[in-house]
Amino acid sequence: MHGFIDEKQGEPQKVSLLSFLYLLNAMQVKATHRIKHGFTICVRSFLPVGAGLGSSASYSVVMATGLLILSGLIPADFNTSPERDQYLDMINSYAFRAEQVIHGNPSGVDNAVCTYGGAKTFVRGQGFSTLEGFQSVRLLLTNTKVPRSTNALVASAGQKKEKYPQIMNPILDAMDGISVRCRDAFKGLALGEITEKELMQELGDLVVLNHCLLDAIGVSHPSLEKVKSITSESGLKTKLTGAGGGGCAVSLIPSGGVGANAISLTDNENESWLLDLSREEIQKYL
Repeated sequence: MHGFIDEKQGEPQKVSLLSFLYLLNAMQVKATHRIKHGFTICVRSFLPVGAGLGSSASYSVVMATGLLILSGLIPADFNTSPERDQYLDMINSYAFRAEQVIHGNPSGVDNAVCTYGGAKTFVRGQGFSTLEGFQSVRLLLTNTKVPRSTNALVASAGQKKEKYPQIMNPILDAMDGISVRCRDAFKGLALGEITEKELMQELGDLVVLNHCLLDAIGVSHPSLEKVKSITSESGLKTKLTGAGGGGCAVSLIPSGGVGANAISLTDNENESWLLDLSREEIQKYL
């Protein structure tokens, strides 16, 4: 496969091409329609690449879908087919394999959300479930424009876990506890046990705790800490997203808006967007 790759290309382009060639080869082994002619694929991304926003998962899902259709393994109208769930499972499976080519040891969360839509909870070995009670969350997304490698960051954290298990394992367990508490908070909102204001207060606490733990295992970056500091002046709770090491930070927006300091991040070396992330919009666009 490396014979197809121009060494002058950047790393994102190389791994994207490798994942495409892998999928094409894997599908043609099982294809009902063997491809006997050339074809052109044009890919454009409106997401910053390598910034922790799931651009590789989006790419993997659309590439897997297109090649499955081209190979005759799923119909072009799969989304309206009675076997839709079965076809989505196949798309997700191939997209995950493409993510493995790109990242090495991904969780599978990003490609699952891109495939099925909605807000999901995930436990390795147990699979996915819909996040009960999720309605909408307002976010400030800030791209530090600092490039980083998910592979390298995950590998570094893995090495620390192997070297310092007595320290790293409790930190990872605490992160799991944060995820469980977040899931339970949304469920509590759905059951009427807490108010939306109480939910946002708890999510803010969990965001801060999660970022501190991620910093402790070495995946933060001075650029992310700067964003966290600036947004905190406006009362926002901020954490890194994706693998960290640069890329993007995400801040929770409470009811009542966001301060001028946070908005001015776009005027510095960063780029920011205000997002209203609703369950319906996730389902529509992912």
